This record gives sequence, C-alpha cells and structure tokens, in this order.
Amino acid sequence: PVLYSHAGARHFSPMERNLGDDLAARIAGAGGLVGVTLFDGFLSGVPEDSRLPDHVPGTCDDVVAHWLHFAKVAGPENVTLGSDWNGFVSRPLAGGRCADGLRNTSDLPALYEALTGAGVPQAALDGSGERLLRLMEMVEAKASPAARAEAERRTIPAFSVFDVPL
Repeated sequence: PVLYSHAGARHFSPMERNLGDDLAARIAGAGGLVGVTLFDGFLSGVPEDSRLPDHVPGTCDDVVAHWLHFAKVAGPENVTLGSDWNGFVSRPLAGGRCADGLRNTSDLPALYEALTGAGVPQAALDGSGERLLRLMEMVEAKASPAARAEAERRTIPAFSVFDVPL
C-alpha cells in the first residue's frame, strides 16, 4: 500500500501534481491512503456542481470539496490530511467554513468540523491517524532486513536550517 500525499483532485484542478480518480481508487483498493493537501495552489477550480451551498473559493471550502471528492471515489476511510504547515505553502484564506482560515494546526478543529458538517463520517476522521500508522507498519514489515539494518546503523548529522555554505 502507498500514501499519495500533498495532492488535490485532478478532477477539479487538472495539473500533473494532483491525483486522478482512477489512481485514487486503486490506491484505496490496495489498502493505501489519499492525503489531501492544504496548498491552495493545488485546490483551485472547484466546479459549481461540486461546491457545497455558500462555498467561498480560496477558503477551506476548497479543501472540503477536494476531500469530499476523494471520499466519493476512494471511500472516506481512505482519505486523510496530507499536508504540512511549513512557511513555504500558502494555505486557504479566512472565510467560508473556517472563519480564521487554515493558519496553523490550531485551525484543524474548524477544518474537521467543516468536514463532518459536509458529511464526512467522524469515525473516518478519528481513525485516520491510526490507519496511517498501520500503513507505515505494513510497508515496514515488507522492508528488506538488510536495508532496515543499514538504515538503523546510519546517523543523521546535526545541522541548523540556517547554516548556509559560503
């Protein structure tokens, strides 16, 4: 199984980086997960017929629409949050179903409330972290013992993200 993360629905935004419906269904069918991004550049273009009432483009309403689309093609239990919160990603603005936008992790309750309000089962959201861990355990169980041993022997050098070679 695989995790296809940091993506929007290609059905709405037909860019190469986004995930198509057929592949989303295949990933879910093989026990994988689809991770919905928060990067607004991948989430634009939600068509009118896929918008919830009072949809506000550019807000978390776009995230909700992409999530609902993936839930329809892959099953709600196979969709999870697949984004990060680093400063390099522009996220949805304030408004719509998330009054303050998606500024940082403190805004996740508003996103999850918007998702459940739109029909995503609470159990699907509550279990997404556990399913991600199970997926990682399945992948790890199939890893080559030699590769695992090599990885465990390696050390990662400490460095600061502010160190810049001159």
